[in-house]
Amino acid sequence: RRLTLTSRDHFVSELAQKHVGLPQVAQRELARRCAMHFSAVGEMGVRAVEDGGRGGPEWLELFGECVESNMWACLGRERLLLLRCSTAAAARATANVGNCLARVLSMLGRARESAQAAEATVSACLELELKNSEAAAMALSLLGGEKLKLGAVSEAQSVLRRAV
Repeated sequence: RRLTLTSRDHFVSELAQKHVGLPQVAQRELARRCAMHFSAVGEMGVRAVEDGGRGGPEWLELFGECVESNMWACLGRERLLLLRCSTAAAARATANVGNCLARVLSMLGRARESAQAAEATVSACLELELKNSEAAAMALSLLGGEKLKLGAVSEAQSVLRRAV
C-alpha cells in the first residue's frame, strides 16, 4: 500500500525492524523505500513551507506528528549501514531527506536543529560514498548558513570552503 502525504500511517521503521525481527534483506528494502518516500515527502514539505500556501499548515502538522522523526530516522547509523549495499538512488534519496529536513527546520527558525540535520546529512553522504556529490555540497552549504545564523563565523567559513 502506498502512503500519501496526508496519511497518518507513517512510522519510524527502526521500531518495526527491532520489534518485528525482519530479516536483513527485508530491512534493507524497507530502508530503501523509506528513503525514497521521505525524500518525496520532504520535497513536498519544503515547497509547502516556502510557498506559505494552503497546504503549509497541514503539512507542518503532519511534520510535527510523524514526518520529522521519520526523516531523522533516515539519517540514523543503522539505516545508513543497511543502505551501503543498496542502490545509488536510495543513497541520493537519503541525502535529499537530510537536506529537506535541514531546510524545513531552518524555515521554522530552528537553526540549531537545522545545523544538526545538515551535519547528519554530511555524515550520511560520507557513509554512502556521496562525498563529492551535489547533495553533499548542498548539505555543507546549509550547514554553513546555519553556523552563520548561530554566530559561529569561523566554523561557517570552514564548512562553506568545503562546499565549494
